[in-house]
Amino acid sequence: MTSSGRAFHRYAQEVVGSELHRARRRLDVLASAERTAVEGVTATIASAVVDGVLERARHDPLLAASLASIYGGSDPGTVPCVAD
Repeated sequence: MTSSGRAFHRYAQEVVGSELHRARRRLDVLASAERTAVEGVTATIASAVVDGVLERARHDPLLAASLASIYGGSDPGTVPCVAD
């Protein structure tokens, strides 16, 4: 995975953390195990979405360049992908 792909994953996890924090009151009604499960599923979904976007970027140079410009990368033409 490229550095921009890793940065994209880190950003997604930050968003998940922030959104779970915002939803804390609503999640407080859940038992601890249920809350942990919700948090885990949420992180898994976010990671899968990022993986899907990175996979799509392997076939879409414009998307790849956009991700590289947002999340960094030594070469704007570098395609960030999970397989790298």
